[in-house]
Amino acid sequence: MTNAVAKNLRCAADLIEKFGLAKHTFSDDKGAYCIRGAINLCRNGTPWGHNNLDEEEAVANYLGLEVDELNSSGDLIAGWNNKYARTKGEVISALRNTADKLETVSA
Repeated sequence: MTNAVAKNLRCAADLIEKFGLAKHTFSDDKGAYCIRGAINLCRNGTPWGHNNLDEEEAVANYLGLEVDELNSSGDLIAGWNNKYARTKGEVISALRNTADKLETVSA
């Protein structure tokens, strides 16, 4: 499972790198993706949907975000993505670094 999660995170990073970073929406009218939209597209073939995916949990853990009964991993990474000063590069780095960490653990 870890390799599939890492593969999806790298795919999401590639999508954001190519099409841009969206905020407050899974995908915008310019074709950009938020972190969750890109992960959803790579995993499910569509950017739309609210899922607590393994990929979202892995990124939340990497970022040190506290998941609890009020805040799912998906909600937390969406909030992190949507911060005004958050850059495309930071999101791409988080996705790729999380994938690297997962692959190191599974090796």
